[in-house]
Amino acid sequence: MKVDFVPPVVILAAGDYPMHSEPRRLLEEAATVVCLDSAADAYSNTSGRLPELVVGDGDSISPTLRHRLAERFVSICEQDTNDLCKAVRYLHEQGVGEAIILGATGKREDHTIGNIFHLADLSKLMKISMVTDYGVFLPCHGKRILSVRVGTQISVFNVGAHSFHAEGLRWPLYDFKFLWEGTLNEVVAPTVEIEAQGDYIVYIAHEA
Repeated sequence: MKVDFVPPVVILAAGDYPMHSEPRRLLEEAATVVCLDSAADAYSNTSGRLPELVVGDGDSISPTLRHRLAERFVSICEQDTNDLCKAVRYLHEQGVGEAIILGATGKREDHTIGNIFHLADLSKLMKISMVTDYGVFLPCHGKRILSVRVGTQISVFNVGAHSFHAEGLRWPLYDFKFLWEGTLNEVVAPTVEIEAQGDYIVYIAHEA
C-alpha cells in the first residue's frame, strides 16, 4: 500500500494517550497519523479511525487490529532502536520532512527519558517536535529564536553543547553539565533567543 504522507504528519507513540487540548487538537487535525505498535489500538478505540500507517516490531499491537491494518503495518524487527526511532527513520526514507510526536511520555519513565533525549539525533533527519499534556520539547542546534508568552515556564537541557547565551529569560544560561541545571527558567520578553555551539533541547510549558 502506498501512503501519501500529507502534512501535518503526527507520530503517535504508545505512552500516555494525549488528554490536553493542544495535543488532542494536533491529533484531530493531522492529515496523516502514524502509530507505533499498540498506539494503534488506543487511537482506533478513541477516535474510531484507523491510522494511515503503523510502524514497529509488532510485539504489542492486538492481533485483530494488525489483521485489519494488513499492509498498513510496517514491521521493523531489529532491536537496536526503539519504535519511535524506527518510525522517524522510515518516514525520512519516504521523504517526510516534518512530524509532530505525541504520546511519547508517561507509563515507563525510562522510555520517557529515552524518547526525549533521542530528539537531538532524530532532528537531524527531519524537523521534529514532541508535544505532551504539559508542554513541548524542541530539539535545537546553534541559534534558536522563539516567540513565547511572557511568564511562560521554560527549561533548557544541554545535550553536549557549549558557549550558551540567551536573551529573554529570567536567569542566564551557562555551560551547565547536569540536566537539571537548565530547568525552571521563565520567559521575560516576547522573543527568546538562545544560542549555543551544539545540541540542546528546549521545553516550553503549555499555558495554564
